[in-house]
Amino acid sequence: MKKLSLSVSKTVIIALLCMVGNTSFASHIVGLYLTYTYQGPNTYLLHLKMYRDCSGIPAPMAPMVCCSSASTGGMGSVVLDTVSPSFYQVPLNSCATQGTTWCQGGSYFGIEEYNYEGIVTLPYAASDWVFSYTECCRNTAITTLANNYGAYIETTLDNLTYPVNSSPQFNSTLFGLYCVGTLTNISYQCTDADGDSLVFRLDSLRDGSSCPVTSTPINYLPPYGYLNPVASFTPFTLNQSTGILSFTPALIQIGAVSFVVDEYRNGVKIGSIKRDDQLVIVGENPDPAIVSGNVYIDFNANNTKDAGEPGVPTQVVTETTTGIVSLTDANGDYSMNLIPGSFDLTTAAPTHFTVTPSLIPVNITTAPSILTGQDFALAPDMIFTDLTISITQNIPPRPGMPAVYVISVINNGTQINNGTISLTLDTMLTYDSSTYAGAMVNGNVITWSFSNLNPLAQITFTVYTTTNALANVGDQLTLEAEVTPNFPDKSQADNEDAIYPLVVNSFDPNYKTVMPAGDVPVSFITNGEYLDYEIHFQNTGTAEALYVKILDGLDANLDLSTLEFVSSSHPCSMQLKGQGLLTFEFNNIHLASMFVDELHSTGFARFRIKPKASLLAGDEILNGAGIIFDNNLPVVTQTVITRVVNTTGVYTPQNNAAILLYPNPVSSYFTVANKTNHSFILNIYDVTGRLVLTQTANQQKINVSNLNAGIYSYETIDHQNKITKGKFIKK
Repeated sequence: MKKLSLSVSKTVIIALLCMVGNTSFASHIVGLYLTYTYQGPNTYLLHLKMYRDCSGIPAPMAPMVCCSSASTGGMGSVVLDTVSPSFYQVPLNSCATQGTTWCQGGSYFGIEEYNYEGIVTLPYAASDWVFSYTECCRNTAITTLANNYGAYIETTLDNLTYPVNSSPQFNSTLFGLYCVGTLTNISYQCTDADGDSLVFRLDSLRDGSSCPVTSTPINYLPPYGYLNPVASFTPFTLNQSTGILSFTPALIQIGAVSFVVDEYRNGVKIGSIKRDDQLVIVGENPDPAIVSGNVYIDFNANNTKDAGEPGVPTQVVTETTTGIVSLTDANGDYSMNLIPGSFDLTTAAPTHFTVTPSLIPVNITTAPSILTGQDFALAPDMIFTDLTISITQNIPPRPGMPAVYVISVINNGTQINNGTISLTLDTMLTYDSSTYAGAMVNGNVITWSFSNLNPLAQITFTVYTTTNALANVGDQLTLEAEVTPNFPDKSQADNEDAIYPLVVNSFDPNYKTVMPAGDVPVSFITNGEYLDYEIHFQNTGTAEALYVKILDGLDANLDLSTLEFVSSSHPCSMQLKGQGLLTFEFNNIHLASMFVDELHSTGFARFRIKPKASLLAGDEILNGAGIIFDNNLPVVTQTVITRVVNTTGVYTPQNNAAILLYPNPVSSYFTVANKTNHSFILNIYDVTGRLVLTQTANQQKINVSNLNAGIYSYETIDHQNKITKGKFIKK
């Protein structure tokens, strides 16, 4: 085997023999990563960052990095020097109370950062150089791993094809204490001096020894793994394009996460960085102060709630400093939890209403405490008529089985209104009943009349249907809902709504959807369009559920100021707090067990929100939710992904598509549901945007068994050049 010959600089000690670095130390490693910067022909500056908690023994003075190339047999090691200053205490971004840390001689958790550097000159070019480092040991207090393993990281380099490349560099130091029930978004964003594309992915923790280092995956304690390294109320996700790690801690524990940043140039992977970090989860925030009030229609504009002036449901009240949002209930009441400090409460005035006061200052001196009477009056400033309708699927259609839908009508006008509601069912559906009285059935059209609907009030009711037994799995149905007011409506575009559910067989009853599904064009962002999210749940236990709570971690690429409640299956409260933790609480829901009464065992919450206007092609929005039934552990939904793309042709949202592929996730074959009766082009791309499959198809099965497991995007282009985009998971 060839030995690695390295030129000596005064900051580097060369080791030509295979060596193990610092395996005798128990340094309580909290985080590690290794980068390199091009200095000259075959010469690179290695930079190792090491984080340790201050309760361990001192960090190593001269860590050793292994350099190896399997293709050439090159091997050696480089001892790095400490960069002055030798270390500093990392400021913790914490949601919990902190005091004097271990690092300062106190009793609170603290972290120190150590920096090491050295120059290495490689003796020859190779496409598979690996710079690796292994260190014993991890924190023995980690609760998610089977044993006290060591830590292993690596960075790869191809100086044969890309001789002047430098690795990506992380933009900031990121460590903190993360609180149970608080949405956490950690940005691992990198800068690449060469302008290369970066893709982030979760990876297994590894342990290693010897040089060249042999690394092995670390065993997690069930139910944990590298994709879910800690307990979380919301899906544990790493955005592949932004490097934002998102989760909502569910338990007090210490875990560890590892991920890789892959570096691509012109679609070709040219290098990678593997990083390890520790996640310390602590208790919830101290008991808060509860601030509450009422939002009401002030018909006589006297800024006093008089008899007969109704409360306004589903009105958003915002605290401007923290961004906390609370939704009023059916009586117009709201509440929010705040800590001691000075705050400002506001609520947006609906069209043709004025709000008084425009701002309510709140000063909280102690917690826990209760502050009531923070009321807002909404006074009409002109006569204005505007009704809005929405229809939402609650139980999807299955051949010969019940399908359930929920209709909501909101009076966005300034006067009491009357009118009619109509629902046109697909011919594969038969109307059974509804929770709103007075239904008139004429074939597949059902109508209801309503009266005395107050301004900003709403009607929500459930419609029960049965799906035809002859319906085929994959058939796309159409349901159209319409509201017609007795007075001329100023905005008729929102008087209609339609959904296009697919007939399914079995399905996961706790799931998340987004419309439009799949990818969206850049014009979707520039036009300020909304993403419409639904979280569905079902009580699969054997007893009635009295309480349901949904926790939804909103992606950092969503504009929180545009959040709007759309509808829900049952009365609920909504709150938004922190970095984007959206919660829905269904108190006294009395949700039946599916084994006792399936029709009354389901529910949902629906909201819409705009992506940030700054998003560009390639940006992604990840969203998922956790659902808690009574005091049980959360049921975590799948993560839905929206990616911004450049498109040609005419964009068609997936829910309106004439060409559909199912099932999703898929193991071997897609079935094509093609309503055009024409051939179409199917293109499938991996996470890097590389085209991995293209073919012309019609009514047939499509073989994807040769694709590796992972997430893929696809597009179909039909005979009229209409494009449908989406994503699927290959199992």
